[in-house]
Amino acid sequence: MAAFTGWVDKRNIYGKSVVFGDGSALDAAIVEDLVKFMDANMCAYQWTPGQFAIIDNTVAYHSRQPFKGKRKVMACIGLGEKPVNTTQTKLVLSSGDQMPSVGFGLWKVAKDKCAETTYNAIKNGYRLLDEACDYGNEKECGEGIKKAIGEGIVKREDLFVTSKLWNTFHRKEHVKMACKKTLEDLGLEYLDLYLIHFPIALKYVPFETRYPPEWFHDPNAEKPQMEEDNVPMQETWEAMQELVQEGLVKNIGVSNFGT
Repeated sequence: MAAFTGWVDKRNIYGKSVVFGDGSALDAAIVEDLVKFMDANMCAYQWTPGQFAIIDNTVAYHSRQPFKGKRKVMACIGLGEKPVNTTQTKLVLSSGDQMPSVGFGLWKVAKDKCAETTYNAIKNGYRLLDEACDYGNEKECGEGIKKAIGEGIVKREDLFVTSKLWNTFHRKEHVKMACKKTLEDLGLEYLDLYLIHFPIALKYVPFETRYPPEWFHDPNAEKPQMEEDNVPMQETWEAMQELVQEGLVKNIGVSNFGT
């Protein structure tokens, strides 16, 4: 923006030095929009003699406003090590927990490959694992997690494990038992994130009848149909909140919900 809007030296020519990758000119209106955004969001203050600033260029953009008169600037680069993970950025949740912005999804990973796939994902740097009761492979995923922890690749607290409450367990009395079943299969004491998988409440199907229950109440019927259950979302959500209070889950949320 500085080069485009007026910074002139051997490398920069006003309005011409900033171009697209193919060499074509950048529309001035684009830069004007960026300048307006910066003006509206900048944190600006007036310098006085003797002040100094310490800036981490890996997390903060800095610049100066136009000025008149003489000035003298002394600058140095601080040496030292700062741990930077180049493969993962993190999102801070309302709880303060940090969730990796890139994760490994276990949907449609075959049971006979899931344990090794999970292990390899962790070994190759993934720290967020996205699971669900409905994926039908949480036991195998848990085996992969156990192997990675056993070999010292990660500790449990290094991982962010997500799972989801299936549609047939929306009633208050079923939410906790579904969560505990997931924890048992994964071999974990807690989940980092537990989501309501869909905003759809289906008729309850006991574990011993079929697990995971999938979409149809009786998939062997001549014409399988979804059988919905009239469960208010508030009831399900309040039961999810209790999971947090009991320490079974650190964070809760929703999945596949429209606005």
